[in-house]
Amino acid sequence: MRSVLRGYWVFEKEWLKLNIRKLKNLGLTISHTVGYEISPLGERFIQLLEAEEQ
Repeated sequence: MRSVLRGYWVFEKEWLKLNIRKLKNLGLTISHTVGYEISPLGERFIQLLEAEEQ
């Protein structure tokens, strides 16, 4: 069971890294030595999406 969970975690981690790289290429995230953050452009994009929902 542990190997299955470990394999799942590696898959999820790689999926996350890939998608964060895509967002970074669009200028929506900023990479740090440890972790990521939403860029000012990313913040604005989120605001626009939230405004559309209303």
